[in-house]
Amino acid sequence: MLETLDVDDVEEGEPISPDPEASVVSDAKFWQRWPVDVRATRWRSGDRTMVAVRFGGSPAERWVRLRDAAVWAGSSLEGELRHLVFGDVELPPEGFDPGDNSVDLDDPSDSVSLARLVEIARSIRFAVYGLVGELGSPGGFGSTRGIPSDMTITFGDPEQQVRWLAVTSSRETDTQMARFGVASELAPHDESAPDWSWSREQWQAHAEQEHDRRRAITEEILAQDWETVVLPVDGEAVEFRSIQWEDRWAAVGRAGDTMITIIALGYPRQDVALESISDLTPYAEHERLRMRERMQQMMTREALERIAERRSASAEQREARVAIRAVIDDLMSSIHRNAGAPEMASLFTDRVSEKWGGRERYQGLLWLHTMLRPISGHGSSGDYPRLQEDGSALMRISLHHAAPPTGRGNASVGFALVSSSSGDQPEPVVDLAAIRAGEQHYITFHLVLDGDAWRIDTDLLEILIERLGTIAEVVRPLSQQG
Repeated sequence: MLETLDVDDVEEGEPISPDPEASVVSDAKFWQRWPVDVRATRWRSGDRTMVAVRFGGSPAERWVRLRDAAVWAGSSLEGELRHLVFGDVELPPEGFDPGDNSVDLDDPSDSVSLARLVEIARSIRFAVYGLVGELGSPGGFGSTRGIPSDMTITFGDPEQQVRWLAVTSSRETDTQMARFGVASELAPHDESAPDWSWSREQWQAHAEQEHDRRRAITEEILAQDWETVVLPVDGEAVEFRSIQWEDRWAAVGRAGDTMITIIALGYPRQDVALESISDLTPYAEHERLRMRERMQQMMTREALERIAERRSASAEQREARVAIRAVIDDLMSSIHRNAGAPEMASLFTDRVSEKWGGRERYQGLLWLHTMLRPISGHGSSGDYPRLQEDGSALMRISLHHAAPPTGRGNASVGFALVSSSSGDQPEPVVDLAAIRAGEQHYITFHLVLDGDAWRIDTDLLEILIERLGTIAEVVRPLSQQG
C-alpha cells in the first residue's frame, strides 16, 4: 500500500497527459523493480498544479484513475508502475515560510507579519472558525510539509487565567488524534518553582516524571465518557464530543473538511456559537492594538522608540536585517556541521581568513576548535542586527559551550536568555573563568557588504582562543580544562 511518497526537487517540466478514457478503480496493484530512477515534475493546468512522478524512463502503456481522487497511475501492459500523476496539488502559499525570520519576533504587533497572515489565510484550503460576535487573537499557521495545516484563534485573555477560549481549525482527519491533542492540553503543567541548583541528572529525572504524570492524566481524560453536545456552526447544528476537566472544558467536532477543537475556561458551553471567518483583517487589527497596548504598559519609552524605529525601517533595511541574521544562522549551522550548510570560511571576509593562511586553513582551525570545545547553545537579542552609518552592521549573539564536569561529577548547565533592551548597551564584561565553566558569553560580530553578500569581519577563532584556550589547550579532556 502506498502511504507516503517523498520526492525532492520537483521542478517545472513537460506535462504528462493521462488517458482521458482511463478506467476508474477503487484500488490498483502494480509492481516495481528497485532501484529505479525517480523524477518528478510539475506544471500548471488552468488554475491547478499537476505533478507527475516518473519511475524509470519508459512511457506508460495503460492508465487507471483512482476513484474519489485526482490520481492517475500509468503502467506497462505487464503491470510495472511507470507514472503517477497527481491533479490539483497544493503548493505552499506565496510568502509562506514556517521558518521565516523576516519579521521581528520580539514585536508580535508587527504589521508586516499580520498582513502576511491575512494574505495567506485567503489561499488556504480549510475553513477558519471563531466565536460569533467576538474578535480574537490569531496565532500563526501550523504547517505540514510546508503547507498551512491549522490555526488557533484565542478569545479573552489566557494570561489572566479567568476567561478565555481557543478555537483551533485544522486539516486533521483523525478524530481520535484531535481528541488526544485537546486531552494533552487539558492536562495541567507542573507550575512549581524549579530548583536551579539541580544537577543534570535531577533535571532529567524531573522531566521524565513530569512527562509520565501528564501522560497518565491525558490517558485518564481520554478514558472518560465524552458526551455528545450540539453547537451552532454557521447557523447549523453540529455534533461535538465534549468533556469537562476541572475548571476547563474541551470539544472536538467536524464541519465540512475542517476539524474544530475548542478548549475553554470561563466561557459557558451553552453560550458558544461558531462562524467561519472569510477575512482575518479585523482579527489581525484587534491583535495589533491589543499587543501595542500591552507593550505600552510594560516597556520603557526608550524600548518603544526602538520598536517604532524598526517598524518604520525601509524595505532595504528590512532585507539587510534578514540577510545578516541568515549569515549568523548559516555560521551556526556550519559549526554544527548540518547537512546543506555553507562552507564556514565563505562567511568571513578575506581580511579575517588571510591572517590564518587563507580560507581553507581558517575553516579547518575553526572547525577543530569548535569540535574540541563544542558550542552547546546560542541565542540573539531583538536589538540586533544594528545597521551602522558607514554601511556596515553589528550583530550580537550569546554562546555557551560544553562544560567540564564539576567536582561532584555533575555537569554544569548554561541557560541563554533572549531579551530586548533599551538604549545602547556596553559590551558585557568577559569573565574567562565563567565562560570556561560553561556560562553564557556574548560576541558582537562586525559585518560588511562584500559585493552583494554580507560577510563577517570579526575573527571568531581569535575570540574563542582568547576566551577558551588554544587548540593545544582545548584538546585536553574536558575534566582537565577550565
